[in-house]
Amino acid sequence: MELDVRKHVRFAGYDYSSEGIYFITICIQNMWCLMGGVANGQMIESEVGEMIRNEWYALADRYSELELHDFVVMPNHIHGVVELKSGRTISIEDIIRTFKSKSTGRVYKASQRSRMAAI
Repeated sequence: MELDVRKHVRFAGYDYSSEGIYFITICIQNMWCLMGGVANGQMIESEVGEMIRNEWYALADRYSELELHDFVVMPNHIHGVVELKSGRTISIEDIIRTFKSKSTGRVYKASQRSRMAAI
């Protein structure tokens, strides 16, 4: 079985704990449209999309040196703009790792509860 080669778009050697404003895009595995759909030109968030949105905004509570700016949930990906303030105690990698871990865990737990309720 041949795996897709992941494209890394980070700059080699750049310090992603530097102060600054960063644009982040995170896609769902296999580009599945789990976070909602588009109807009449409007994004309609699913329960998963709402969970993802809540986990994104919870990042500001976890990291005092982080300021959240614009954020958009799409059916199969998110876009967010974040600002790292001085301190250099976190990096963009730390933020993304935390976001992915927390949101995946939350969605997984919700799916387990749904399965148990169906039994």
